[in-house]
Amino acid sequence: MPPATQGFKAETLPAFDATKAKADLQAAGLTADQLKIDLEYPSNVVRPYMPDPKGIATAIAQDLQTAGFTVTLKTEDWHGGYVSDATGGKFSMYLFGWTCDWAGADNFLYTAWFGYQDGKPNLQFGWKNDAANALMLKALQEPTVDAANADWGQVQDALTTDMPAVPIVNSTPPGSMTTKVHGFVGASNGIEYFNTVWLSK
Repeated sequence: MPPATQGFKAETLPAFDATKAKADLQAAGLTADQLKIDLEYPSNVVRPYMPDPKGIATAIAQDLQTAGFTVTLKTEDWHGGYVSDATGGKFSMYLFGWTCDWAGADNFLYTAWFGYQDGKPNLQFGWKNDAANALMLKALQEPTVDAANADWGQVQDALTTDMPAVPIVNSTPPGSMTTKVHGFVGASNGIEYFNTVWLSK
């Protein structure tokens, strides 16, 4: 989640290290077939966090192949099933992102990504960590922001350890207007109200 988000904790994430990756794969004893993976990316869409889906997927595939994987790039129309397939857990590896509904850790970590659904791990990631899920539920009920942020910090520690997803970017969706527009207040969730807006000549 973006650093400006309430509850954000700076974590030290692993950098790309092809030599270490190759050594880890060799130590794991995986066969050539087990190192074959599909990497899905969406077509017919541009997102603030994903301006060039094919280009991003191609770059990631090159790094994976350098590490020793055999990667097959696949694509699906964003509006033709990609979103439901991704959120339904049908892809083994894919590009996805989130533009928040509200700028809080709960919206990124619990609501959108990793909170359990009906008592089970979210299908999109399949991240089973009962302790982290309990911490998220605890954070939602904390009486103070500081107490909640401490819980969210522990959740981010767990995410950094388990790495159910690999964060690559956060973005600020742009907005523009002419000098004739007055009273407009942007919202990160895209739900803006125009009853305060007026135009000058």
